Amino acid sequence: LMLEYRTRSMPIYHGGNLDGQVTSPAVVGRMMEANVPVKVSSIMTKEPVTIDSTATLASARELMRRKKVDQVPILSGGRLTGIATSDSIVFNLAPKADREVKGGRQQGRFDEPLADYGTGNLLTNEITDSLMDVYGNMKKEGANYSLIMNTGEVQGIVTYRDFMKLLERRSAEPQLPMYIVGLPDDPFSAAAVREKFTDAVQLIRKGFPEVSEARAIIKTGETRSTKRKCQVDVLVLSPKERYSYSVFSYEVADAFDQVNTWAKRLVSQRKTDQRRPTSRRNSRDPRFEQ
Repeated sequence: LMLEYRTRSMPIYHGGNLDGQVTSPAVVGRMMEANVPVKVSSIMTKEPVTIDSTATLASARELMRRKKVDQVPILSGGRLTGIATSDSIVFNLAPKADREVKGGRQQGRFDEPLADYGTGNLLTNEITDSLMDVYGNMKKEGANYSLIMNTGEVQGIVTYRDFMKLLERRSAEPQLPMYIVGLPDDPFSAAAVREKFTDAVQLIRKGFPEVSEARAIIKTGETRSTKRKCQVDVLVLSPKERYSYSVFSYEVADAFDQVNTWAKRLVSQRKTDQRRPTSRRNSRDPRFEQ
């Protein structure tokens, strides 16, 4: 409901009485109690909407309303100098308190430069940071966003809404039987594995529409370094062919990243085979002599 209605909190009622509220930071905080095996680049909003420092307060407000965003990075000459937030704009829209100036009260400060109202205290993380680092940064600063940087350039932005998308059910499930045996006990890790395997199966179906079933078996064990290691065996069936793949990894999520890479190779190989000429080569042609 919070995702659908784009709210950061919702009231909780019991028997007609208001008992409390649930907030997006609280939900994400509970999620972060588990080791969520997802990279920040996979949940961030890439290439976020930006605005030039010479723009007016009114243009920033209109941009936020039109794009339905609460934060807009401010650039000057392509360089990040600040960020305009819905809070910083709303609390500065009132007209200046100057008793010597008559009239113009309704105009407020809409035409003033945005640079005067942007938040200079930027909250940023590197694209290589973990989700836990990003969440910890946001919680410490009491912010609902973090700009994701790479070599000084804005790569994306993460909000609590982006974190909560991990809990969304996929709307487009593959229309074929798909089985996973040995899912992790942790619900968030299990959800990430399902997500990655579903992506791989959907990719394979683009190149192999005749596929009728997909299976994945996860086997885990202990190593001498006490880290859990796993083996993932994948089997994709069609009426005429069987495609199998096995991968070993220390993390289940990393193993399914490799499954996704294998799926891309499989589809790419089929496209190459389909483009290859079917005419038989002349074995006497000197180009093919050993």
